[in-house]
Amino acid sequence: MDKSWMKKSRLSRDFMQGIKEFLEFASHNVSNDGTISCPCMRCVNSYMLTLEVVHDHLVSYGISPGYNCWYLHGEIMSATTSSRTSQSHEEIRPEYGDIRDMLRDVFPMHTQNIDEYAEESNLPEPSDQGPSMQRPQEDPNEEAQKFYDLLKDAEKPLYEGCKNFSKLSAIVHLYHLKCLNGWSNHSFTMLLQILRDMLPSDANLSKASYDAKKIIKDLGLGYEKIHACPNDCMLFWKEHANDEVCHCGASRWATNENDLQHNMSTSSKKRKKKAAKVLRWLGLAADGFNPYGNMSTSYSIWPVILVPYNLPPWMCMKRSSFILSLLIPGPSSPSNDIDVYMQPLVEELKELWDVGVQTYDISSKENFQMHAALMWTINDFLAYGDLSGWNTKGALACPSCNYETHSR
Repeated sequence: MDKSWMKKSRLSRDFMQGIKEFLEFASHNVSNDGTISCPCMRCVNSYMLTLEVVHDHLVSYGISPGYNCWYLHGEIMSATTSSRTSQSHEEIRPEYGDIRDMLRDVFPMHTQNIDEYAEESNLPEPSDQGPSMQRPQEDPNEEAQKFYDLLKDAEKPLYEGCKNFSKLSAIVHLYHLKCLNGWSNHSFTMLLQILRDMLPSDANLSKASYDAKKIIKDLGLGYEKIHACPNDCMLFWKEHANDEVCHCGASRWATNENDLQHNMSTSSKKRKKKAAKVLRWLGLAADGFNPYGNMSTSYSIWPVILVPYNLPPWMCMKRSSFILSLLIPGPSSPSNDIDVYMQPLVEELKELWDVGVQTYDISSKENFQMHAALMWTINDFLAYGDLSGWNTKGALACPSCNYETHSR
């Protein structure tokens, strides 16, 4: 079937006619209650709706650009597509997995047409409407371009004829072994060098640990380590980054337990406003836990997690959607001094609200300025006292009742 209308403007006649032909085709495969899965940009085949509602959604939001084979609506996948899919799964041994599945988890905002981009990197065909009817297409921003570069590395074999590893998957698996076994950077570099000598001369393998780390960092696994005062007074950060002694007199190197790990997002780089505000909502969850279980009951490490609430409920609460922004090590709880450790996150949240961060919309091929606001915090009652500063002990422990507390 002719599906060129899917890449044209929603205001064009071809697009409206295409919707009509699609619904006519899908009407032969409706469910018992007369509904079909909605392939619009918002539903993405996640909801079963009536034909009339699907028509309205397609007109309002457009059709998902990655849905090229309408297999959920009765279309049979072509032999070439099915054979290519089966072949790709056969070539990858199950213990190594599919690196593109990992990219889907790391970059969920870019993976709507990941399979289409893997086959061809060109932009959608231009509409036959006049210039005033077309939406401008822009080059991907820095973060989106990282995703496309990683996608190319995921498609490039480690060497000619290699079926189990791509350039990206080889580095990921080797770096995973480095972390599991505690190899030093020097030993990992030595391993990479001897592997390059063993493999064919055209092998796409990093030369040193530094090169591998740059690739891993693009996967969103990088972090910034910030030293903290042993007495929880301040962070050796920004204007105090080069200080050796805290203002309380404690040495910066007195202990390494208080090193804060800050997973920096792209908003750490200042950007100018380029488009209208597009607001996103965030929730913040924080609490201490003991990573060693019964081995040590006195150790408490604090993760600070952001939850994006613009996703559907069944997606925003998945672990893959959580944003680990801070990791505050033990051995004890930061207690009321947690505000010292929260400074990097608070600064980024302010920037997300005031300045925003440039984001790439894969569906419209446009960059837009995304802003975010923190809605609330999620924690138990004891952690609530640390995050809010409210004294959760004593006569006025309940923040809601306050002086109206009936029980002392």
